Amino acid sequence: MATDRKSAPFTVAVVGGGLVGALNAVFFANRGWHVTVFEMREDIRVAEIAGGRSINLAMSHRGISALEAAGVGRGLLDTLIPMKGRMIHDSKTGKLSSQNYGYFNEAINSVDRKLVNQHLLTMAEQKKVVLKFQQELLSVDFGKKTLSFKQADGSVVRTTADLIIGSDGAFSRVRREMMRVTRMNYSQKYIDHAYVELSMPPSATGDYQMDPNHLHIWPRHTFMMIALPNIDKSFTVTLFMPWKEFEAIKTPEELLAFFKTHFADSIPLLGPDHLISDFFKNQRGALMSVKCTPYNYKGSCLIIGDAAHAMVPFYGQGMNCGFEDCLVLDQILTKHLGPYAKGRPDDEKLMSALEEYSKVRNPDAEAICDLAMDNYVEMRSSVTSWRYKTRKAVEGFLHRLMPTRVIPLYTMVSFSRIPYSQALQASHRRRALYEAVERTAAYAVAVTGLWMGVWVGGAWWIKHGGGREQLLKLLEKMGFLEAFITRHFGGVPRSFADLVWIIRVRPNDPAIIPVASDFRSISPGSQPDFARPYQPAIHNNQYFKRDVRRAYPATAVYTNQDIVRLSGATQLRIGVSEGSSLESGVAVGLPPRPPGNKRRWESALPHFKPTDLNPDLAVRGVK
Repeated sequence: MATDRKSAPFTVAVVGGGLVGALNAVFFANRGWHVTVFEMREDIRVAEIAGGRSINLAMSHRGISALEAAGVGRGLLDTLIPMKGRMIHDSKTGKLSSQNYGYFNEAINSVDRKLVNQHLLTMAEQKKVVLKFQQELLSVDFGKKTLSFKQADGSVVRTTADLIIGSDGAFSRVRREMMRVTRMNYSQKYIDHAYVELSMPPSATGDYQMDPNHLHIWPRHTFMMIALPNIDKSFTVTLFMPWKEFEAIKTPEELLAFFKTHFADSIPLLGPDHLISDFFKNQRGALMSVKCTPYNYKGSCLIIGDAAHAMVPFYGQGMNCGFEDCLVLDQILTKHLGPYAKGRPDDEKLMSALEEYSKVRNPDAEAICDLAMDNYVEMRSSVTSWRYKTRKAVEGFLHRLMPTRVIPLYTMVSFSRIPYSQALQASHRRRALYEAVERTAAYAVAVTGLWMGVWVGGAWWIKHGGGREQLLKLLEKMGFLEAFITRHFGGVPRSFADLVWIIRVRPNDPAIIPVASDFRSISPGSQPDFARPYQPAIHNNQYFKRDVRRAYPATAVYTNQDIVRLSGATQLRIGVSEGSSLESGVAVGLPPRPPGNKRRWESALPHFKPTDLNPDLAVRGVK
């Protein structure tokens, strides 16, 4: 029996004959394995109406690399329509503006889903892959490696396979069966948006009605519409919108009014009658994201494509990621089993290969699921903002200057095979850097302008006979200046000494909490000479810095009388945290070290807490 098994061909059952299943079957057939594809739907090559999702696809570098590695790119790649960038349709004026995807003439490619699927099934047949349609999976016995299918006539058939591949989509039956026998972590998330497909026919002369080398976007902040070109000179148009917006449109009149408000320039291109027909005839599609791990069960089963990581379509990476799954799996199988070795693979090596694939691919799959979710916000809203455009311009300049060191996120995802997880990490680091630079620049400009205004205006005022007291009163009346300084520095300067150094206080209750100038007589910050006896405490505390370029959480020095006056308390026990070194005159008591090593005081009155003064204010008491 063992000898018979070793000489028997290695069999693979691929459940799901969609894009990923068909390509995976080709890769397995290239190894000389006997492959059978079981598809629940009709043969898409002969069916009058193809079932399944019909969102147009954007093929990029990862998908093309997988097709070429499998040897099935010829014939299909000739049908691709390159799209070098986004064409933004303005909501108010209808003005068009182009935003390139790449910086060295890179492009993504529009392609018809049905055409790709038909091509891959035909190529699989040429590789002697057996295709069986209208086969609904009922159950899997992983111990016996047996699958049960319900056929079109209602009969149930059973088949066995050495390796079971689940490429049966987001609602995978294979994944469901795996969850019965393995500890699989699984999450599924629907977003509160749906889509409906519309179509834009060719012009009266049989040509494209819009530029075919762009992906057209109508961004409207909470929803959007996109259009991708087809080889028959039409456009596939998809409207993405919250469910409640779809449900609110119930009549043709409401639909046309909605489009006149938000997509006025598209109505003559779509045609009013054609628009009404498509909108009310075509089914709304839900949008969901699926994550799970692990992807394998021992050495007998593996899920791949949407069965392992379904994602929303906003990065155009669903097909590309699924095709790259096939390529990564093939590379790992080659690593463990050798380059397309004929015959049966070793069971232990096969299991090691599937386990490595699951560990290696999961972080990348989850990363692109997150990136796809984030990109919806960019497409429907961010592309119109000046901040986004500025970042893209700066990033593009740096990428041209240092193409291997500064790589934009979109370039990493769509025009390279850099792992998705690495691209996501680089994106997070770069976003944090950009935000820090933007905040620093904004604060620097604002603070510099305010200080210059204060000093120049003050000098002008005094030169023309104004007094200092009048200037301070004028500043007090300038509400916008007071609001800005109070927010960022904690108080309005009420003396020229305070202009040199402003201690940072954020008063929550102006009736109780003093601004900086109210405690300047006891604050080392605004009275440097007075602070000299307390220099050790200042250095230990590290809160006081006579440096207008930096703002620190405030620590004020109060007398007992000040505390009583502010709180209404009559008995107080003032203390400091362990390790501080105040000079003579420090109030007694050493309470336990508080969280964050902040100075604190304690009151005999239970209702009187430090937060009554200020959550950011650490209080230090002196006699």
